[in-house]
Formats: sequence, C-alpha cells, structure tokens
Amino acid sequence: MNADFNTVKRLVLKDWDLHQKPIAGYCGLGILGLAILGYPHAWAFYMGCVTLLTVMIAAGFHAISTTIIGEKKEQTTPFIMSLPVRPSEYVLAKVIANCVIFLVPWCVVVTGVVFLTLTTPIPNGILQFLVLMCVLLIMNYAIVLTVTVVSESEGLSIFFMVLVNLLLNPFIMLTLRNPEFYEHMESDVVYWSPTALVTIASMLAIAFVVVGLGLWRQTKRETFI
Repeated sequence: MNADFNTVKRLVLKDWDLHQKPIAGYCGLGILGLAILGYPHAWAFYMGCVTLLTVMIAAGFHAISTTIIGEKKEQTTPFIMSLPVRPSEYVLAKVIANCVIFLVPWCVVVTGVVFLTLTTPIPNGILQFLVLMCVLLIMNYAIVLTVTVVSESEGLSIFFMVLVNLLLNPFIMLTLRNPEFYEHMESDVVYWSPTALVTIASMLAIAFVVVGLGLWRQTKRETFI
C-alpha cells in the first residue's frame, strides 16, 4: 500500500471533526438506553436492548451514508482529484474514519452493558448473549462498509444495510434456542460457552478479513475514476 500516513491522518481528522456532534448524540442516546436497561423491570430490559441496538446500527450507517455515499452524491470527486491525495490514502482514511466513528458509541454501549450486567439484578449469565449481539453488529457493519467502499453504490449499500438488519431476528432466535445460551440466562455466574467464544472469534475474523480484502482491492486503484 503506497500511502502517506500524514495525509491519511488529516483526512481522518477532517471526518472526525465533521461528525463530533453526531457521535456525541449517539453516545448520549446510548447512555439513555443503558439507563433504561438498568431499570429493574422486564419491559425496561427489552426496551433498553432495542434502544441500544438501534443506536449502534444508526451510528454506523449514518457515518457510511455521510462520509462515503454523501460525498459521492455531492460529486466531490473532482475536488478530491485536485488535491495531492492518492486513491489509496483516500480509501484508507475513509475506512479508518468510519470505523472510529462507529466504534466510539459501540465501546460506550458495550462498556455500559458489561457494567450494568455485573452490578445490577440483571442475571450475569445473559452477558455472553449480549456481547455476542454487540460483536454481530461489528461484523454487519464491516460488511456494509466494505460493500460501500468497493461499489460506491447507494442502492447496493442500502440493500446490504437492510439485509444485515433482517438477519438480526433469525440470529437472535437461533441463539436463544441453543441450550448453551438459554440454560444459563438466569444464572448469577458469567458463563462463556464454547459456541459463544468460537462465534465471537469467527465474527471478528470475518470483519477483519472483509475490510482487509476491500482495502486491498481499492488501494490498488491508480485513479479516482
């Protein structure tokens, strides 16, 4: 990869500066979802989970829509071509910026979920399921980000956004029907099943491989056209 990392850094900081307010907003909504989650009632737990899932999904897709699809729709390519920026630098910066913008709210939510599970009446045994869902969102985000970076197509990006979201419910149903999960849901002890650990490792590996392949393909481009 032929890239000037000072240039990449400046491009990343540019996107970060433009998205500080949305990031703060999503973090605030995440904290609200955590507050609901920690309320000692079953309805609050489910409402909190839905809120947190929505916040993490929205944070990721909002960044992709504005930093990649939005720039494409606004036809900023001629302006970018006038700058001393290589295609490899531009693509690398977009991937890094989007990952940072997504991971900041994600880390806030995951840290809060772990803390609440361990310090409130929420059964500790449900932690493996909650963490699994959070890691699933990383994999889904990586897939959509890579498709968007490679295709630069708004239609294809929206299609994959919808597709990965539609797969959430079947994944939740299959997971909750697995005895390695539901048998420990009400336990006061944190339990990590072999299936959960393998699934988490596999999803993280898929995320890294997908993004890596997308970067490898796009950084081989010599021009923006």
